[in-house]
Amino acid sequence: GRGGAGSAPSSYASSSVVGAVKSFFGMGETDEGSNLTDSGSGGKGSPTNDPLLAARMRSLRFAGRDAESLDLFVRELESSGHDDAAYRNLKRSTVEALRSILRGGGGGGAGGGAEGASSSSVDDAMALLSDSERAGGTTPESYAAVAAVLIERGRRNEAADLCEAALYASPSDGRASSSSSSEGLALLAMEAIGGQKDRPGRMRALRNAADDAARIEGTEQGEWIRSRYWTLKGKLGTKDARLLMWWNDPVRSRDNELELALEHVRRCKAEGLRPKGGALRSIVRLTGHRRRRRRGGDGGGDDDASDDDGAWDEEDSEGRTPPRPVGAKAANGGVDPRSRDVAQILLAAGEARRTGLDGDPRFVDDVASALRSLGGNGECVSYVREAVVRAGA
Repeated sequence: GRGGAGSAPSSYASSSVVGAVKSFFGMGETDEGSNLTDSGSGGKGSPTNDPLLAARMRSLRFAGRDAESLDLFVRELESSGHDDAAYRNLKRSTVEALRSILRGGGGGGAGGGAEGASSSSVDDAMALLSDSERAGGTTPESYAAVAAVLIERGRRNEAADLCEAALYASPSDGRASSSSSSEGLALLAMEAIGGQKDRPGRMRALRNAADDAARIEGTEQGEWIRSRYWTLKGKLGTKDARLLMWWNDPVRSRDNELELALEHVRRCKAEGLRPKGGALRSIVRLTGHRRRRRRGGDGGGDDDASDDDGAWDEEDSEGRTPPRPVGAKAANGGVDPRSRDVAQILLAAGEARRTGLDGDPRFVDDVASALRSLGGNGECVSYVREAVVRAGA
């Protein structure tokens, strides 16, 4: 619940104070009456070096010493008067305290990583967040730290409520002051909302979250969604991401996504940027869907499954016309669609070398299957040979 401005945060304070707090380098115990933070605090009402304290807490947390990190925060909070001004002066440190609590450093016992966040730890973090919010000491990172763990623990309703309340707040209250931080909060809100499959008006809520993030960034909702499509697809799934783009036709939506993927990859190549893995995968997989529709198939199937759709080979005895060699001209003298499709797949395969997909067995298999299904047997052999050489390098 929400505590009063002067009530001590006993629920999230470490039970061991004397002798538990070490120096920054962990060499020797700190005397009970000394200034534990060395952060410029001169007692109640004095300004605190919040960035320095936060950095020290973060170092302890990275070393797995969450209880000690939390002790630093509690001592500084108490020495600063434990009033509203103290919370407002400790915004960064509060974020570190929340992360330490969620790792199990307060109340829930020692633990590392998200799995250390017990129900009591999450509740303790919510209590600290509530106290800080009441005092005006929260930031988007404060809410994001708690919401991420709520999502991991399946408490999506609470995560969505928390993110939406913070996201739609006025920038003047300090909760939505940074566009980059608010974007992260918006993505968390959308991830939480996306998991609520039975929520009434779910798509409207997703658009509202996107709209608020776009407003903070100073752009339009549609452009914000389009520029983050691959991130949204990873968080929400293919169906919801496409609906956010107003791609409502199941067949046409694949072509829409393929065009967006090609646009993204070509732009990244021209600007020397690293493309999104999702865009590269889409080029490889969706090119096959488009080819099947041209051939008379339904183009169905799972976009996220391997696109092994029946290569043309010696065992194909159904009387279909074998493909023209890659590079051949179409009957009307234009560009052969197969040559274009092979070029698109090779573009994705080449750009994947600058990402974590290079050498991924599933991606290599997708590329090889797609090339062979298009009649690009020579290109397939060359690609697989080079992939094997790189994997053994």
